[in-house]
Amino acid sequence: MSVVYMYTHSQRVSKTQPSTLEMYLRCKAWFFPSRKDIIKLIFVIGSMAVLKICLEWKHSSASKHADVSKEVNVVPLEFSSRQDPGFYKRGGHFVRAKSRPSKTKKAKLRRGSGREEAMLREISSKLSIKKNNVSREFHKNEKRNLQLGMAERCDKLHRMVQNIQTTEQLVRSLRNIFVLDEKKLLFCYVPKIACTNWKRILLILKATVDHMSIHQLADENLPILSTYKVNDALRRIKEYKKLLFVREPFSRLLSAYRDKLEKSGRVDSDRFRKDWSASMKSFSRVRDPKDDVTFLEYINYLADPLHPINQPKDEHWNPIYQLCRPCDVQYDFIGRMENLERDSEYVLKHVIDSDLKLNLHNSTNFTNSSSADIVRQYYSQIPVQTVMQLYKKYRPDFELFSYPFPWFAFNRSSFED
Repeated sequence: MSVVYMYTHSQRVSKTQPSTLEMYLRCKAWFFPSRKDIIKLIFVIGSMAVLKICLEWKHSSASKHADVSKEVNVVPLEFSSRQDPGFYKRGGHFVRAKSRPSKTKKAKLRRGSGREEAMLREISSKLSIKKNNVSREFHKNEKRNLQLGMAERCDKLHRMVQNIQTTEQLVRSLRNIFVLDEKKLLFCYVPKIACTNWKRILLILKATVDHMSIHQLADENLPILSTYKVNDALRRIKEYKKLLFVREPFSRLLSAYRDKLEKSGRVDSDRFRKDWSASMKSFSRVRDPKDDVTFLEYINYLADPLHPINQPKDEHWNPIYQLCRPCDVQYDFIGRMENLERDSEYVLKHVIDSDLKLNLHNSTNFTNSSSADIVRQYYSQIPVQTVMQLYKKYRPDFELFSYPFPWFAFNRSSFED
């Protein structure tokens, strides 16, 4: 009986407990998995990571959409590249605001009772007031951000250009700032940046001349800030609104050349060419005073390191930072020639507070393909080394007003034969 019990007990134990060989195989499978098991493990871990990333992205996009849906439709900033008023700048990106009611919904509201129509008019008026307030607040923020960025770039400019002046010397250097006491306004005019248009605007605001008055009447009726006493000039700089329009530097230089040196037939242009031909011809190998000044001679004259470009007679190609001193005069608004019509409308309406309506067009839009091709074609004639010397002279204008490096002036592939 005992023998039978021992036999059956040993059989039962052998069935429940694994043998030494089985234990060895299990340990080997655990510590040394096969290639198939490793691939399965990697696939599972990768799937879990992708799922986690998708869930986080969905959560963040949902929260952003919730924030955007609370906003109202506002107009774009003056320096934005969007023209659609349904876009506004948020966190450095352009996003679409909450859509307005559809036409069918508006039609249903119009068909409602008089009480509903009155409520709709009240809501619309509140929204328009809020929209204008938000637009003004955005422009104030843009001005604040522009001044902060300008301060950093001016610190860099002061390290590049050592130009220490007294207060009186600074005031006397402001020869391009018009004073309009009637509107408490200072406007720095830069040749080839809507100069004629803005002289006409200031003369009309002064209410002393008609719409057809230009340069001569501006010289007679618009005083220059540098002619004031130092204390009077400083008081106006502190109290008045200050405006400035800028332009891509190389495009401005080409515009000055084509208007003053290349085109003929106008009395002022012919006189200008006669006065400057001899000086610019001195930078050419072939010095024939009878020939017109070529674009290469013009650029050689400007790019020469020994030739200073800060003289009053050189205002058509003087750098903007020398003409208007944006690091010493904190301008309330800096517009762009590339956005002339839009920026001018904003200045007249919100800065000057005027109802004046003028036909201003972006006479040179640098983003336009045809204008850009013309600029590239002219600069393709200039040696790369000369273009680099020219850039070094006008580099402060590029950096102060956030214009990109002029790669187009170094591109020769499109115009090679």
